[in-house]
Amino acid sequence: MRYHYDPDADALYIELRYGEIDHQHEQSDGVLLDLAADGSLIGVDVMVPGSGWAAEEIISDRHLSRNEGDLLIALARIQTWQPRGSKQGAAVHSVSHGSLAGILVKS
Repeated sequence: MRYHYDPDADALYIELRYGEIDHQHEQSDGVLLDLAADGSLIGVDVMVPGSGWAAEEIISDRHLSRNEGDLLIALARIQTWQPRGSKQGAAVHSVSHGSLAGILVKS
């Protein structure tokens, strides 16, 4: 699992697993789900993530693992987004299963 925040676009991408994206589903305004052919969730695109988005809805609709759900909830709670260790440019962070140590902290 990893996530990528692009401050220029104010967009967050959360990759839950590697796979070929077959189609997208609009979960809500500004939130797109990348789905495999079998309907499993590969990733989540969030435009303007600091404005709030319903991670719990995605978790219940897609039956995610506890680790995946914990990651989405932690990222959804961040109000101010900026790359860790950098004032400019995009940031990519990996998160190991069972550990949310790579999560950005609230500013």
